[in-house]
Amino acid sequence: MKLKLFFLLLLLLTACSNQTLSEDEIWNKTVENMNQLENYSFQGTMEHIEKNNQLESDYAISIAGDNQVEPFEATMDTTFQIHDESQQYKTYYIEDTVFYEAESEEEQLIKVELDDQLTQVPDILAFLDEHKDQLTYQEQAESYQYTYASDSEQESSILSSVYPQILSYAVFEMLAVEVVLEDMNIDNLVVDVDIDKDDYVISEIDIAFEGKGKQADALTIAQTVEYQLFDHNQVEELAIPYEKTEKAVTFMEYIQGQTEVAQEEREKEAIENEKKSLGHTHGNLMNGGRWATDGEWIYYSIFSDGLFRMSMDGTQRHRITESEATHINIVDDTLFFIDKSNENKLSKINKGGTAKEFINDVSAKHLIATKEWLYFIELDEYYHYPLWREKHDGSYGEKVVNKASDFMLNGDNMIYTKNSDSLLYFRDLQEDIYEHTEEEFFELESPHYLMKDEWLYFEHWKADNKIYRKNIETGDTEPLTVNSSYSFNMSDNYIFYVNDNDNFSLYRYDLSSQEEKKLVDGEVHYIHIIEDELFFAHMPGPNAIDWYRMSFDGEQQEKIQ
Repeated sequence: MKLKLFFLLLLLLTACSNQTLSEDEIWNKTVENMNQLENYSFQGTMEHIEKNNQLESDYAISIAGDNQVEPFEATMDTTFQIHDESQQYKTYYIEDTVFYEAESEEEQLIKVELDDQLTQVPDILAFLDEHKDQLTYQEQAESYQYTYASDSEQESSILSSVYPQILSYAVFEMLAVEVVLEDMNIDNLVVDVDIDKDDYVISEIDIAFEGKGKQADALTIAQTVEYQLFDHNQVEELAIPYEKTEKAVTFMEYIQGQTEVAQEEREKEAIENEKKSLGHTHGNLMNGGRWATDGEWIYYSIFSDGLFRMSMDGTQRHRITESEATHINIVDDTLFFIDKSNENKLSKINKGGTAKEFINDVSAKHLIATKEWLYFIELDEYYHYPLWREKHDGSYGEKVVNKASDFMLNGDNMIYTKNSDSLLYFRDLQEDIYEHTEEEFFELESPHYLMKDEWLYFEHWKADNKIYRKNIETGDTEPLTVNSSYSFNMSDNYIFYVNDNDNFSLYRYDLSSQEEKKLVDGEVHYIHIIEDELFFAHMPGPNAIDWYRMSFDGEQQEKIQ
């Protein structure tokens, strides 16, 4: 009898323990458990579509992270997908401040202080608990589901109360453009809350709604949110880099800092470009470099008369040294040149004509000066003609090419020819000087060449020295002149060349119209361009040579006395 009574009591207790809770009891038990929530992990997605009469756009946000309820802190990894482009973010929350990793610099955080703390899961639950008489209940396979729905236009404050705002501020772009749901009329709002059957805690919150801005031409939107919760009260530590949050800056401070960094980079780039800037144009140096300007004076040397300078209009003129000079380069207040009167010595002199000196007693046949280096071909006794670069004061030098006959500089690159063949060669000046290997430049052969923008202009050895150009980025080659060229120079719009087929007369090729025009009849040499004028030597007859300056159209010619 006692045994039967024991089994009866055991059966009764088992029945009571398996008794199904009512929907109110399930809800109340969940509210009780969630009110004891200290932390949890989460992941979620938000898909957003907005449109007006002209266009439609969409984006999606995926998040994953950990959350501490009180005091509120969270760390989150975010993927922001807009059209076909995806961006990754890491975001941190500490109470009423959001910290975003600066896209250009992972060590820098941008902080944004919010007016209020973000709506969290306990806040959402509190709102639904106040409106639990409007909830509908349905048992699912693995959860209990409660649904709040409204098919009539509601005040958007309802949506704000049930929306996990951690999604709203997941990416900085969203915050920056202030996508504010409060400014919209919300319709067809549905909120589903899934409760775990084993633990009676919220496992998922799904939200779907439609909305339209309150202005007449405002956007309409449709949005769905899936927000999953797990590891309730099991998060050990949030991975928030507090040392970085302490050094975070506001958006305006970040922009100012980026502006300063950009300015510093521009200044550094300007300094580097200044170092690479040439003391003369390659077109003039290719024609002997006998004319140069600093914008205030024109410096020139017409054979054995010496090195002169004159005002831009030619009214003032005086000699600064008796030496005949070629390859005149101007760097700051110094002229670097090859002294033809003194065994082609590499020389320098102040603009005013003082402190003339030879540089390391080197004889040279070609010279290009930059802010940092002097590049020149040495006239050595073995006729090897090595190409060197040397400091302005001659304190340090290094061989760049073993044998060279001509060269030009283009930024960090050099194009040169050797005295053993007519091929063009290329080298990167940033490479180690001693590890350089020769590299042919498009297998081209040319006696005269220069660079402008992405084009190499050259006299094509295999096409009767007619002038061609090759795009160094695409490799495309274009023929230009119909006549053979003996030498040339060029401005922005024109190529000026000596026509080898017409008694070395001076011609002009128009790059825009592709038309050619004869400017000077008879033998012309040493075509130089100073600003918008031509300076050249003309031989009207045997043993006679005159120097002229002339406008680009050939109409205004002036003999230089």
